[in-house]
Amino acid sequence: MEEIFNFLENNKYGSLATSAEEQPYVRPFEYGFKTDEGIFFYTSEDKEVYSQLRSNPRVCFCATDKNLTYVQLTGDIKFTEEEKYKDIVDYQNK
Repeated sequence: MEEIFNFLENNKYGSLATSAEEQPYVRPFEYGFKTDEGIFFYTSEDKEVYSQLRSNPRVCFCATDKNLTYVQLTGDIKFTEEEKYKDIVDYQNK
């Protein structure tokens, strides 16, 4: 697993697949960070991706490096409002 996390740290940008009205939807997206509790991504409530994730939390994220090596993650998104994670996002975006 550590190899996957290292890959994501070095290749933060990829594609996030969601669905909208039972149709697949893919967009560029950035890997956020990892903790002992899981892998984190972030967005805001005013984004289309947010409402899509609220409707259907099933996602696929794929990050690729310059050699076309890739990591693909699938799973269910869980939302959090915990301040400790917001602090990490704020720190990363400075």
